[in-house]
This record gives sequence, C-alpha cells and structure tokens, in this order.
Amino acid sequence: MDLSQRLQTLATLDADSARLLQAELVDGSDTTLQELAAQEFTSRREEIRSLENRIMELLLPPDPTAQYSAVRLQLIAGAGGLEAAMFARDLFTMYAAYARYCGWQFASDDDGGATGAAVGADSPIHHVEVRVESSDPVDPVYPRLRWEAGVHRVQRVPLTSKLNKIHTSTVAVTILPVIDEAEVELDPEDLEWEVFRASGAGGQHVNKTESAVRVRHRPTGHVAACQADRSQHTNREAALKALRAKIANEAARRQVETEQAERRSQMGLLARSDRIRTYNYQQDRITDHRLGRSWSGLATFMRQGFPVLDETALALDEAYKLNALASLDKPYFLC
Repeated sequence: MDLSQRLQTLATLDADSARLLQAELVDGSDTTLQELAAQEFTSRREEIRSLENRIMELLLPPDPTAQYSAVRLQLIAGAGGLEAAMFARDLFTMYAAYARYCGWQFASDDDGGATGAAVGADSPIHHVEVRVESSDPVDPVYPRLRWEAGVHRVQRVPLTSKLNKIHTSTVAVTILPVIDEAEVELDPEDLEWEVFRASGAGGQHVNKTESAVRVRHRPTGHVAACQADRSQHTNREAALKALRAKIANEAARRQVETEQAERRSQMGLLARSDRIRTYNYQQDRITDHRLGRSWSGLATFMRQGFPVLDETALALDEAYKLNALASLDKPYFLC
C-alpha cells in the first residue's frame, strides 16, 4: 500500500473513529470505551499528519537550505531610537536563551556597543551579529530560524520614559545561512594577484620583503588582502580563505533573497510589510502577523523563546509547503 492509499484508508478510519467517539460521549455509559476511542482517534490523527508531511516532502523539490547547520543572526535597531536599541538587547537575550534550549552554540564577535554583548546585560544594542551553530546534523539551525527574518515591532512604555506613554519601536532581524568557504571553488584563471611590501609595525624586515598579497576575483570583483605573516605563501593562503568567505557570504545572501521572494509569491505573507511580529507589553501579547495568531505570556517568551518559536516555525513551514504544493503547475525553484 502506497502513502496516498494509506492516507485515504486512515482518513476513512478517522471519520469512523470520530463518529464512534461522538456516540460514546453522548451515551456516556462506558468511560473505558470512551478513553479507548479517544486514544485511537488521537493516534490516527497523528499518523495522518505524519503521512501528510511525508507526502509533501516527496512531492516538493529538495530544500537546498535544509543542510545549513549555522547562521549569522543580525539585529539592527530601527525606528524608536534608544528604546529600539533596548528592545534589540531583549531580543538578543531571548535568542541566546532559545539557542541554549536547542543545544546550539551562540557566539558574537561584535558587541554592538554593549560590552561583550553579554546575555543579561542592560546595555542597548544598536547593531549586533552572532553566529548560531548546531553540532547535530539532523537539527540544522537555518530551517528553524529562517522565519525570524523581518521587522519585529514592540509596543510598551520605555523604562527611560517619564510620561508613562506607550511607544512603538522596531528591530530588523536578518538570518543568513553560513556557507562553508571550503565549498567555494575558485578557478585560478579568475584570480588576479598582486604582491607588495607590508606596512606598519614590524621592525626592519617589514619594508624589505614583498610578503604582502592582494587577490581580486574577476567574476565578482571581490578583493582580499593579507600582510599578517612574513611568509608570502602563508599570506596567500589567508587571502584566499578571506576571499572564499566573501564569495560564500554573497552566495548565502543571494540564496536567502531568492528564497524570501519565493515565499512571498507562494504565501503572500509579507507582500504588504516585512513586519512579522508585534510584542505588546501592556496587553501581555505576542502576535505573529503572518499566521494571524497571538500568544500570552510575553515575559516568559522573552526569557526563553520557546514554545512560541517552535510553534511558529512549524506552522509557517507547513503553510509554505501546502501553498507550494498548490502551485506545482507553475515553475518552482528555491534557488
């Protein structure tokens, strides 16, 4: 029996179970039978959901982003001045807590004006970029965090306000997959090398040897240089590594832009605005505008991120796949 036949059989049994359960609830004479019917109904619903997901996976083209185990998460304070930067700090703390919950690494090389960008610190963040990475190949980061990209809006009374007036501020979140620079192949014919004498501190040796190198990638125009070592060979390797990283970053950005455009055309979720979520502190409410769904417990969410992030990612992923299935008669490419 193939998947579609199994799904049809389960759907029929599901309808029968629903009628039986309803009859037992109306009768109410045998609680044991009610429990068994309810368990059977729940079990079949779960299997139906699993089969539906499996069928979608088989019908849809492979997702090229599913393999990315690491992302660069960027927070940029937008409208709202200092309050926006304070909310960026809150989002930073929330994402760090969620990464711990998932067992991911969460590291920042950019403190965004906040000392060390330490989790729990009170300093505002105007801009910060962190690397989030999973060591588990079956739990890559990008498929779970990609839905966080967009504008996050907060409505609350700023801690620094003396007027007790609600302000609206925004923070832009970008999520870019980290492409392994080793995967970037460079044709030697496309590379334009230049050697020159190193400059800066370093004693008499610095200006006597042409150990510094600069390399330009003709197809993309990207340039990388290195003069850190006395060895020209070592500097060449470092410059090549930096060049590969630049090309990989550009490829990741192009892929995300393509994917986001595809999601817009498939789902129509971000057609009018990139605002994806509103955090209303006075009403203790988080609203996801793509799903049209709200949750309470804002303070708890800002401390840990789950289960709202998990539920949001699952719902949006399923909606995206369903809409993609509905348009399979059209050209469909993710990248």
